[in-house]
Amino acid sequence: MKNIYRLVVRPHTDAVYHACFSQDKQRIASCGSDKTLQIFKAESGEKLLEVKAHDDEVLCCAFSADDKFVATCSVDKKVKVWNSRTGQLVNLFDEHAEQVNCCQFNHMNPRLYLLATCSNDTTIKLWDLKKNYCRNTMFGHINSVTHCRFSPDDKYVASCSTDGTLKIWDARSANELKTIDVRDCFRNSDEYRDDVEVLVKCCCWSSDGATVVVAAKNKLFLFDVKTSDLLAEILISCHSTIQYCDFCPNSQMVAVALSHYSVEIWDIETYSKTADCRGHMSWVHSVTFSVDGSLFLTSSDDQTIRIWETNKVCKSSAVVLKREIDVLFPRNEAIILAIDSLKRLQLINGCTGQTLYHTEAQEPFICCCCLSEDLQTAALGDEDGTVKVFSLTSGKMVKSRTGHRKAVQHCQFTSDGQTLLSSSDDSTIQVQNCFEWLLVMMQFFS
Repeated sequence: MKNIYRLVVRPHTDAVYHACFSQDKQRIASCGSDKTLQIFKAESGEKLLEVKAHDDEVLCCAFSADDKFVATCSVDKKVKVWNSRTGQLVNLFDEHAEQVNCCQFNHMNPRLYLLATCSNDTTIKLWDLKKNYCRNTMFGHINSVTHCRFSPDDKYVASCSTDGTLKIWDARSANELKTIDVRDCFRNSDEYRDDVEVLVKCCCWSSDGATVVVAAKNKLFLFDVKTSDLLAEILISCHSTIQYCDFCPNSQMVAVALSHYSVEIWDIETYSKTADCRGHMSWVHSVTFSVDGSLFLTSSDDQTIRIWETNKVCKSSAVVLKREIDVLFPRNEAIILAIDSLKRLQLINGCTGQTLYHTEAQEPFICCCCLSEDLQTAALGDEDGTVKVFSLTSGKMVKSRTGHRKAVQHCQFTSDGQTLLSSSDDSTIQVQNCFEWLLVMMQFFS
């Protein structure tokens, strides 16, 4: 399946950490490891402005609501505000004690000029640009604050931290209104251990302000703002972590940047993936929608920024194939077994693209798959530790066995197709006769 991106721009000489649209979608601001702020035309990529912005890596940038200013924040502990047309420094704030991870302007009143920032010093600060001072400092997190976001109506600020929590603050008084411990969502799973940190990397609001989405490890969590109830938990990937997420302003879609070089679009009403955007050659650090949701940006370690058209991407990726595949090459052909976004196994002729066979949708999440060399049998392993074997001639499931205690990460047939090997996060390898289910288990300890 082809990915549709409108433009690829390489404005930086090193990793790009963040990029964002101006409110009118005419310009894009970006920042990164090369310590610069770049502003260029969204339509053509033509450079409009380059500013040597900080003395260290620039981690985030943001346009003001009227597009007159661009804010930047850096590892050098400083927050700066620039004239977005001339590059002139307008404000310099240096009250954070450690690196500043995120910055965002208020949405509603273009003349209010409030800027929210968060830092490894565990605080969130609200800066008044007109009066050139810190209006409020929000204390409460006990570890680095990774991300902060104004609610759509600017009444609240959401923040998330490496301490494993999401907090909601009153923007006017700076009072802490709610704390949600995201670690509780992991404590009920077999994967959780008390000595493993739950780093909450990112948070974003739905357009109506009723829901906050947070990203931690490889999952998205949706929380009701009023009740703090967990509305949904979505496992995005078995093999990669979420680096960033953003809510589409005009729909129920969330864009997710992943450590395996791709960006995915998820429908949070159906909990299904609607698009898989590939093209970056290294980690994707951020993904941000335009104000109307028609476009989104991705920025990466590969020094590029890609501009995508939301509708075209979703239409072209109605059914998306994932990375977990197995390929055989019989008689100068290519036969591919792949997992798709509808939780099915697909058998595809790699030369023609024709789908030869697909299973029914499987529950729960499929983690791996494999083909027998005679193309008679296929197998899958899922996140619950179950291994299933399907006959490709009859189209029916032959066997199903839940032998592992955790997710099955790899499976493979022997050359005669009679024996299946599987390995799991529970540190075991199982050797199974596919048709009689004679089982040999090997336990490995780390």
